[in-house]
Amino acid sequence: MVIAIIAILVGLLLPAVQRVREAAARTKCANNLKQIGLAIHRYHGVYGKLPPRALENNATWAVLLLPFLEQQALWDMWNIRVGYTSQPGGDAARQAIVPAYFCPARLSPRLTVRNESSNLNGSAGDYAAAPGPGPLAWEYQAPRTFNTGFRRTNSDGPNGMVIRAWPDQFPGVLKFGDVTDGVSNTAMIGERHVRSDNYGNAEIGVNGGDTAIFNGRDFFRNARQCDIPLALSPTTPHLQQFGSYHPGICQFVFGDGAVRAISNTTPTTTLILMVNRDDGEVYSPN
Repeated sequence: MVIAIIAILVGLLLPAVQRVREAAARTKCANNLKQIGLAIHRYHGVYGKLPPRALENNATWAVLLLPFLEQQALWDMWNIRVGYTSQPGGDAARQAIVPAYFCPARLSPRLTVRNESSNLNGSAGDYAAAPGPGPLAWEYQAPRTFNTGFRRTNSDGPNGMVIRAWPDQFPGVLKFGDVTDGVSNTAMIGERHVRSDNYGNAEIGVNGGDTAIFNGRDFFRNARQCDIPLALSPTTPHLQQFGSYHPGICQFVFGDGAVRAISNTTPTTTLILMVNRDDGEVYSPN
């Protein structure tokens, strides 16, 4: 009888304990995003520019923010003029764990263990830039002359706050003043989706997505798309979308530094408004 009563009590307590753990994980994740948002503001305060999602093939936003997240020693290991695979800091730089880049609701911290660039595995991370909707292979950048003239996307292209730049465009190509839809209405960084059975697999495809956050070689290693529905759960197929392990929501930090929990059933039309900086159609959470 006593054993039966204890079993019942344990059964009643376990869900409560799980809810407390989830609430704590969600709060810590929101705090991580808050710290990232503040780091972006400090970056802008120093350089007068927003950090790009990557200096093409080289450093990512996660590298550029290091000195603004009390990671000066790690920042000193990086040479933002050379690619991920050629870093003078080697594995010590590529595999460094930055606590603010990991959500406690997931398996973290962790490294990529296969399919990373040249098999040089790195620190994974749980957050990604939101460069905006559109064809991601040709992100909008400040006009840059090539033999064929100005390089843009094949349409308007991604028009978010954290977009790609070329290495010689450091520290970036955008500033807060370019966000004409309002910084409080535009998301910068969010939780990236990685399937729970794909931890460490950096393959760019439906079976991967757990890529090195410091690798600027490919879009999908440091950013996610917003014109794809948010992942509904940790087992949702990976389609380069945003997604969270917090039930029912995905968290983003906006241009004003506020962290918001977005329902994972939010229509893609709303997600597109949420990340577009200057389309004249202001995102409203209501």
